[in-house]
Amino acid sequence: MTNKRKKLMTAAIAGSMAASIVVGGGTFAYLQSQTEDVVNEFKTEQVKVEISESPHDPYDIIPGTEQDKDPTVTVKNTIESFVFLTVTDNTHGLVNYEIDDTIWTKLDGYDDVYYRKVPAAADANGTTLKVLKGDKVSYDENLINEDMLDEDGNLLTDVALTFKALAIQAKPFTDPTDPADPTTAPTEAEAAVAAYLKAAPIKVTNISEFKQALLDVENGGMIVLDGDVTNTDSETIRANTNKKFTIDLGGHTLDMNGERFYVDNADVTIQNGVLHSNKEGIQFAPNNYGDARLVIAEDAKIVSNNGCAVLVADNSNGSHSGVADIYGETEGCIFIHGTVPQTANIVVNVYGNIYGGENIARKDIGIAVNGYATVNIKSGATVKSLTGIEVRAGKLNVEDGATIIATAVPTSFEPNSSGTTTQGAGVGVSQHTTKLPIEVNISGGTIQGYIPLYEINPQNNSDADLAKITINVTGGTFENINGGTTLFSIADRDKITYNNPLES
Repeated sequence: MTNKRKKLMTAAIAGSMAASIVVGGGTFAYLQSQTEDVVNEFKTEQVKVEISESPHDPYDIIPGTEQDKDPTVTVKNTIESFVFLTVTDNTHGLVNYEIDDTIWTKLDGYDDVYYRKVPAAADANGTTLKVLKGDKVSYDENLINEDMLDEDGNLLTDVALTFKALAIQAKPFTDPTDPADPTTAPTEAEAAVAAYLKAAPIKVTNISEFKQALLDVENGGMIVLDGDVTNTDSETIRANTNKKFTIDLGGHTLDMNGERFYVDNADVTIQNGVLHSNKEGIQFAPNNYGDARLVIAEDAKIVSNNGCAVLVADNSNGSHSGVADIYGETEGCIFIHGTVPQTANIVVNVYGNIYGGENIARKDIGIAVNGYATVNIKSGATVKSLTGIEVRAGKLNVEDGATIIATAVPTSFEPNSSGTTTQGAGVGVSQHTTKLPIEVNISGGTIQGYIPLYEINPQNNSDADLAKITINVTGGTFENINGGTTLFSIADRDKITYNNPLES
């Protein structure tokens, strides 16, 4: 085609297009207008409280003397807040002290609670509030030997003085009942009582009170065990109230007996004690009712005598997210149920110590990733069992500083459509009958076992299924124990994606 002909065709097309938009002798157009943006900015706020004390040698109760003691409350609040000081006096009358009444006011109706209202802090350092008048405790000169003995004639050993601070925003507790009539506003003392009722922990002494507390606890609140509590009702107990709260075990044991404690639709932190069950200890099931979060604090321990300490439950809809942070210890495995789907958004972060079982029935596995979750083994974590970790679906990331130990001798495997398949593998990779993708990333840490890294295909899955498996080893120390001699046993090297420069 010549250039002359191209130009003629282009002109003809352009003319045709121009003709199509000529209406009534003019050019057709829409009537249009738009506004400028109206930007509404929202300021975030926070209320945080801390209590601290200067380091001190053990206090000696010597009649006629005094000692320095300077507990200090620090409030970091961007809005006006009520701050409460609770005092637990277990000194048996041996210790004299005074709460500084120039700072704190006794809360009406409470013998051991004090409060004050604090304006928004002027800077990030917050507001500091001393607790004791003169920062002193003293001991009466008239104390005698018998004052320091229990009823059996032994020296008292449980002598303690405990302070705890709580804080909560002042509004809406200070607002008028009738917004149009400011005279209906409560007094500060009345507002403080109302605020404390929202901020104060709920103390429970039995399983009925515990179940009721799960319903009554406020968002951001706390439930505290005032002694060991046992589930005598043989009923499932659930936290599915769409609230964020803490269960402080108070140094005691919450015994679920033959039942599980479900965390379905809540943000729950468990601290300071033991949660025990003869079944799975905690069933973490974000997909049952909504998003969920579970935190096992450093001072908490989950014990299961006949199952897994934490079971991440199945649900086919996979439409909700869940994060479990394990800082404490489990005696019993963590088990990701095999029917957790690929659409689920489940993350388990392990910072603490996971023992598949020393004195319990289930000893086979430390962590079983049977469903599609992301499991991160963080620096400082230890996972130890007959098999350390077995991945049958989902993702496993092992960081530098983590330790994984398999104690079984020797490595063995067998097909299993619901449980685990290996023994003696530090990290075992064994695709499930669900045939979901697997991704294992080992960037550091120490992995010990009869075979530290072991991949097999016990279900005889197809080559196309095995192609969904990726194993990346970029760091770490791999060690044989119990007589093993093979560090890396990868049965399907030519079918999976396998990158391991350490092996060469």
